[in-house]
Amino acid sequence: MEEERLKKQREQERVELENARIRKEDDLAWIKAENENTLESLSEYLKIGHFHIDDANSRLDALRKEQERRRRIAVEEEDWKTAKLENTLESYLKYLKIGTLYADEARKRIEKIEHEAAEAEKRAKDDSIWDCSCGHHGIKGKFCPKCGTKRPEVDFFI
Repeated sequence: MEEERLKKQREQERVELENARIRKEDDLAWIKAENENTLESLSEYLKIGHFHIDDANSRLDALRKEQERRRRIAVEEEDWKTAKLENTLESYLKYLKIGTLYADEARKRIEKIEHEAAEAEKRAKDDSIWDCSCGHHGIKGKFCPKCGTKRPEVDFFI
């Protein structure tokens, strides 16, 4: 009977030692995956790990969400570059339908384009307003108040 008890005790100790070894290996694998903190390292841990599965899955979800967020930002950056390159009312309005990062800047540029269009239309209606080559716009007199250049004569050919 004593012999049987000792045998059971040794078997229990062996199982406890094996469980401790497995736990230690698992903890080391988790520490490695946690420190690397990559999709690959966490996925590898999930193939072999036992004790930190919930943590690994939570980190994987967070990494995937961050990866997707970065992808969306990169796409939006490209959309903004395209809108700026085209520099038209339509390109900025199109950007505003899908983009938010540069929405304020897009609105300012739309406002500027609309203002410039209104000014151009106003000038077209009033042929007494002219723009000087020095960069001064909307001049009403015969001379540029900025540089003194005389208004060019406009020849009309019929």
